[in-house]
Amino acid sequence: MQTASDALILAFVEDGELCLFSSTAAACARFEGIDVESGVVQFFDGQGTSLEARFSQRPTNDPIFGLIGWVRVGEYQLVPKQVQATDSLALALHEARYMRPTGPFKCIDDVRRWLRDKGLRVDWPADG
Repeated sequence: MQTASDALILAFVEDGELCLFSSTAAACARFEGIDVESGVVQFFDGQGTSLEARFSQRPTNDPIFGLIGWVRVGEYQLVPKQVQATDSLALALHEARYMRPTGPFKCIDDVRRWLRDKGLRVDWPADG
């Protein structure tokens, strides 16, 4: 049986923020497709699997009246990446600088401990 924490989605934003979500739908609702496509955010599930966006409608920037543009943010779902990079979760955790307390997780170290307890590698080599 899957618990709420098992369904956890981790979103690492390039500015150092770690955001936690209870579902992929909630994570997709928070981040626009244009930002996801450009690599502003990286996603993992609660099992440490790296997720990627599968777009049903790609983001576009359509010019109107020359310089003014109309941006379509794109629609996507998060799916497991076909090829998983070694230590990418550990690196993302290493680069995370802050998060808002969410459920039982008050800080990034709480998330790191929870993932470590599940048997996942969460320590970047430079972390000691």
